[in-house]
Parts: sequence; C-alpha cells; structure tokens
Amino acid sequence: MKCYYHPGTDAVGTCSQCAKGACRECLEDVGGAMLCTGCLALHATAVKREDQMTAAKASSLLRLSLVFAALGLIVYGLFDAALVVGTLGDPGQRDFPVIPMALVLPPGGAYFFWGLFWGFYWVWNSVIKGAWRAVGSLGCFILVPLSLLACVIGVGLLSSAAMFYGIFGGAFYQWQKFHRIAYDRSTSKATLRDLCGLPAAS
Repeated sequence: MKCYYHPGTDAVGTCSQCAKGACRECLEDVGGAMLCTGCLALHATAVKREDQMTAAKASSLLRLSLVFAALGLIVYGLFDAALVVGTLGDPGQRDFPVIPMALVLPPGGAYFFWGLFWGFYWVWNSVIKGAWRAVGSLGCFILVPLSLLACVIGVGLLSSAAMFYGIFGGAFYQWQKFHRIAYDRSTSKATLRDLCGLPAAS
C-alpha cells in the first residue's frame, strides 16, 4: 500500500479517521489516534474554532459579571442616596456617619452582586449539575420527586453556599480562571474548558 499523499512512498499505516494509507511523514499521533495530513488539518481547524467559541463564552461571562456589579452599584447607590437625604433632613441623626457610609455602600454593593453572580454560577455548574448527573441514572420516577425534594430543602443551603463562596474569595478565583480562557492565548483551552464546565462547541 502506498501513501495517499506521496504515491511513490510506501505507507506505514492508515489514518484512523479516513482510513487512507500514509507514510511516516504524513501520519501523526493525536491523542492516541493516527491522523493523516488532511485529517490533521481538519482537526486543527476544528480545535481552533472550538477554542474561539470557548473564549467567546468565557468573555461573555466576564462581561455579565460586570453587569451584575454595575447593578449592585446602582441599587446600593440609590439606597445610599436615600439614606443620606433622610439623615441630613433629620436633626436627630446628625451624628450618624453619613460620609463613611456614602463611601462604602456603593462599592460594597457592586462587590456583593459581583460575588453573588460567580457564587451562583459555581453552585449551578459544580453542585447542581453534578448532582443531576449523579442521580440521572435512577430514572424519571425517582428523579423527579427527588429533585423536587432537593429544591425545597436545598434552595436555602445552596443560596447560602453561593453567597459564602462568591463573597469570600471564590469570585476572584472564577474571574481569574475565565479571564485566562478568554484572553491568555498561550493557555490551552481544552483543559480549562473542562475545568470551568464550559460545553464544547458543537
């Protein structure tokens, strides 16, 4: 059998994708599969497209977290403004630390909302999806009642876990992880895609 790409050279094996014979120069081991030159080019194109889509998804999550931060800034800013107006208008509250509160509340609200976003993302992606996959084999008749029971009991616990995780450092970890996916061109996205729970491109 001759090499499909070099008809004058004997083939040393066949491509596991297209079954074409190929010489040593035209075969490459990719994850345990031997790919010929043509299939290797298609594989590289598919990987590049998947990496681009993964980076775009990560970038969208980063932007969405900033939207939540802006929402927290607005909500707590309005509350802060109402607090300041109410305090200044009440002579009995003149000793209330208005200025420190005015400086702390809006950025604190932005961080709180930002942390909640990443906390709930972590809970949904790591806890809820993992539990769903774990009990998915039990069947619909067991899964549905179990899911309803878990929702009733677990909403408070999961919400608390999300808030604790996001506020106390988890948000920074998630941000850094997704920032690497979106913008670090030297990082392999295939491994990080699994790490962050982002689905592969279809």
